[in-house]
Amino acid sequence: MTLAVQTTTQTTTQTTATTDNVAAQAEVTTQSSPTIQEIIEPTGEPLISEPPVGAQSAGPTTVATDNNISDKPGSIKPWTIRLALGVLLLVAAGLSYQMTIAGLAPERALYLTVVLAFISSVVAVYEALQILLAKDRFATSLALFPAAGLLLINLGVFAQVIWPIRELTWISTTSAALAGGAYLILRACIGRANDSHELSRRVLFPGVGELPTIKQGERIALRAGMIVPADVRIETGSCAINERYLSATPRFRVKDEGEVVFAGSEILSGSAEALTLSGTEDSCLRSLERLISPNLERAGAGLFHEDAAARSATAYTLLFIAVSAAISWDERSGIAADVLSAAGLILFSAAVCQLGDLLYVARLAFVKNWARLGFVLTSADSIKELTSVSKVLFDSSRVDLGSVVGVRELELLDDRLSRTALCSYLSSILGRSDDAALSAAADYCQVFSSQAAPERVLGLLEFDGRGIAGAIKGVEISIGSEEFLVERGILIQPTESALECAANERAILVAIGREVVARFWIRFGQLDITREEEGLWPNNVQPILSSGVSGEVSNDTLLVRGVESDVLGRSAPLQLAFFSGDRFELPLATVVALTPRLHGLAPLLKLSQRHIKLVERARILIAFGAFIAILSVFLGFFSPLVPVLVIPLIALAIFLF
Repeated sequence: MTLAVQTTTQTTTQTTATTDNVAAQAEVTTQSSPTIQEIIEPTGEPLISEPPVGAQSAGPTTVATDNNISDKPGSIKPWTIRLALGVLLLVAAGLSYQMTIAGLAPERALYLTVVLAFISSVVAVYEALQILLAKDRFATSLALFPAAGLLLINLGVFAQVIWPIRELTWISTTSAALAGGAYLILRACIGRANDSHELSRRVLFPGVGELPTIKQGERIALRAGMIVPADVRIETGSCAINERYLSATPRFRVKDEGEVVFAGSEILSGSAEALTLSGTEDSCLRSLERLISPNLERAGAGLFHEDAAARSATAYTLLFIAVSAAISWDERSGIAADVLSAAGLILFSAAVCQLGDLLYVARLAFVKNWARLGFVLTSADSIKELTSVSKVLFDSSRVDLGSVVGVRELELLDDRLSRTALCSYLSSILGRSDDAALSAAADYCQVFSSQAAPERVLGLLEFDGRGIAGAIKGVEISIGSEEFLVERGILIQPTESALECAANERAILVAIGREVVARFWIRFGQLDITREEEGLWPNNVQPILSSGVSGEVSNDTLLVRGVESDVLGRSAPLQLAFFSGDRFELPLATVVALTPRLHGLAPLLKLSQRHIKLVERARILIAFGAFIAILSVFLGFFSPLVPVLVIPLIALAIFLF
C-alpha cells in the first residue's frame, strides 16, 4: 500500500525539488552527523495539544503591509461621527429633562430645546439626502420614513414653542434630541455593518485584502508577511508559504527557484525575487473571485429581495396610519404640535423596521464567510433549501480513502525532542514533497511551528508512495514507510515498528541520522462524517453513504456528487457539487465546494437553520415593536421614548438570544 492516496480534487502538479547533484549527496552521506542535541532543542516546554485530524493553518495572518486593508491613521469613518453625535444628543436630552423637571431657568431650557430641535432637523435633512444619494444596495424608500418622521417631530417642537398653547413638558423638550440621537446611533450601527461588508467586498480568502496593482512581466520581491499580489515564478531565493490555489484549504509549501507561487498565498518566511506571470486582475485568485462573485451577490441579497413586497406594504401602511393619526388628533385636540408630532412619531416608528437592514448585511456576511470556508451558496434560495434537508447522501468517492488526507497524531519516540522544534526542522523537507500524505504532515508541522524556515536541503530525493530523504545543515533526514527506512540502512527497533492500525490509517516514520525519532499517524478519507454522531449533524438530518440503489434520492435529500454520480448522470433537486479547475466553471448545484474537506457541511446546515429561525423571529419582533410604537401615539404619548427603547430591546432579542 502506498503512502499517498491522491485526492480527487487536486488539479495542480508541483515539481519535485531536487537541489543538488549526486556528488553533493555522496558528500552528505559520508560526513559525520551531529548529535540530535545539536540540532533539536531539548524538551523544555509543555507539549501542545494535538490539533484535529487534517488540521490546517488558520490561514494567512493579517500583516500591516500595503497588501492588506487597514484604516489609515487619522481616518474617521462616517459611522463614528454619527455615533458620537448621537450620544451627545442623548446626553443633551437628559440635560433638558433635568432642567424641565427641576423647573430651573425656563428660558435656558426653552433655548436649549430650540437649539436641539434645529440640530435634529439638520440631522434629518442630511440623513435623508445621504439615503437618496447613497449607492447602498439595501437602501429603500422605507429608509426615508424615520428621517421624515424626525423632521415632523422637530416641526412639532417648533410649533409648540411658537404657539405656546400649553406649558412645555419634559416630553416636548426632550423629543427632538431623543429621536435625533437614537436615529443617529441606529444609522451608525447600520453604517458600521455596511463598512464591514465593504472591507471584505473583494475578499475570497481570509487575510487577503486589496492587493497592489501589478502587471505581467514585472519583477517583485517576496518577503515574509506579504500576500503575493499576482501569480509569480521565483527566479532566485526560496520561501515558505501558505499556498492557496483554487481552493479554500491552505497548503504549506516551500518554493524554490523556478517554481510558481499563486496570488493570495502568504509568505511565511524566507525571501526571493520573482517574475510575475500574470497581472493582479488576471491572477488565478481574481479569476476565481470573478467567477463566484455573481453567485455570492445573488445568495447574499436573497433576503432583501424576498422582503421587497413586505417593505412596500409596510411603507404604504405606515403612511396611511400617519395620515390617520394626524387627522384623529386634529379632531381631538386641534393643536398643530400634536398633529405634527403624531404623524412624525408614526413615520419614525419605521426606524424599528430598519433593524431588518442589519439582517440583510448578516445574510451577506453569512454567504461570504462560508465561501471563504470553501462552500459557495449559488442562489437566493440556497439557505432555505438547505434548511429543508433531512438526508445527506454522500457519493462514496467523496469520503473514501482517496478523498482527503490528514494527520491524526505526531508520536515522539525520543524524549529529548521538542514537538515544536521537530516540526520546525521537518517543515523544510516536508514542504517540498508532492506526496499527499507527506504534504499533510507538512501542514501539521506548520500548525505547530511558528518559525518554519525554507532551509536548504541537499540531495533531496522523493520516492513516489514510499518517502522522502535529504540533508539539512549536514544532518540526513529520512521520512517514509518502514520499508523505505530499512532500504536506507536505518535500523528499526521492535518498539519503533509500525503497530497495527485502522484500515484508513498509515504510519510514517521520521529518522534523523540513523535514529528513528518520531512517527506520524496519517488518516485517509472522511468516512466519519457519514456517521450519525451526537451533536455533529442537526437533529433532523441523517447522513447516508450512497449504495447506488434507486430510491435513495428524494426532494429533501442533499446529494453530494462524486465520480459515480457524474458517470451515471445521477442528480437531485438539492446538490453539492465540487469545483473543477479544469473547466473553470461553477456547476449547477445548491452548493459548490471549493474544498474536498466536507466536515464543514454539518455546521453549514446547522447555521442555515439557525439563520432562518433568526429571520423569522426578527420579523415577528419588528412587527410587534412597530405596533407598540404606533399604539402609544394613539394613546396620546407623544414621545419617541417608546421606539427608542423598543429598538435596542428587539436588537438584543434578535442577535443575542
